[in-house]
Amino acid sequence: MFHEAMHMLTESYLSKLSVYSNGLIQYQEPKMALLTSSFGIDQLYNSLFPKDHNEVKKSDKPKYRSYLDQHFISRVSEHVHVKIDIDDRFIPDFYLNYSIDAIGRNGILYLAQYIDFSTEQKASISHLLVTTDHLNKEYNKGKVSNVSIFGIEPVLGTDEHKKWDFLYKRDGFTIYHPNQADEVAEKFISSRAGKFL
Repeated sequence: MFHEAMHMLTESYLSKLSVYSNGLIQYQEPKMALLTSSFGIDQLYNSLFPKDHNEVKKSDKPKYRSYLDQHFISRVSEHVHVKIDIDDRFIPDFYLNYSIDAIGRNGILYLAQYIDFSTEQKASISHLLVTTDHLNKEYNKGKVSNVSIFGIEPVLGTDEHKKWDFLYKRDGFTIYHPNQADEVAEKFISSRAGKFL
């Protein structure tokens, strides 16, 4: 099989291919490359893929954390606890230390948390669920809390989307885009949830 394909490795054949394209594949003119002790793989790669053509400027991720601080945290900070660590000071025999963006109570618990689904690990989401469950038992008499999650829906079919979808389907959890911070702040304020810890 390889013997029959040897004619494809000639410079003239590759030059001939460079004028054709099927819409999926297009060949370039072949280039001569000499591998010596002073010209290694890195140099070969750089000669084939010059930096000016290969470099793609990555766009910065939006700064949702600072946006939430300005449009949500600052608006609800007088009414509810913000950026508070939930630990065994608030729940007896609680073995975790989980930081909640906002928590208040008025009959039921109101919680808010930002999750970057592109980087968040399953353990952190599990810790949120465990913390919420223990808070419900301790302060909510087993009722379902009203949990607002700020996050961006990941691409369908990815592992990140599975985490997002798991929280989306969970009873008492509502996922908001970070740009909806003002809306969630209004919900917290109108609920008259207050500090209780």
